[in-house]
Parts: sequence; structure tokens; C-alpha cells
Amino acid sequence: MPVIEQEADEINCRAVLQLLPENGSALETMIWKEIIDDFGGDCGDCEDVGGVIGNVVLKNS
Repeated sequence: MPVIEQEADEINCRAVLQLLPENGSALETMIWKEIIDDFGGDCGDCEDVGGVIGNVVLKNS
């Protein structure tokens, strides 16, 4: 697993764990969890785009 994606997964896990002890409603916790999960997916997508750009640069150099 690439380093950036692994770091994002660790941050995601810590953020979700921090949601649990808070006194917010269950709905609020679920909404924040969805937001956090979306950021994790976005990080993976950015890493994929970086790989594609790297391949294009190598191909055209």
C-alpha cells in the first residue's frame, strides 16, 4: 500500500475514533463519518492521478 494512502487511512481511523466519545447525536456522528470517509477516498484518487501524471511525464521525456 502506498505511503500516502496508508497515512490517510491512519488519520481516518483516528478521526472516526474521536467521533465516538463526543456527546453529539447519532445522526451527527454518522454525517461526520461519511465526510471523513469521503476525504479518505479523495486521497486515494489524488494518488492515482499523481501516478498517471508521472507516467505521462516519463512517456513524453
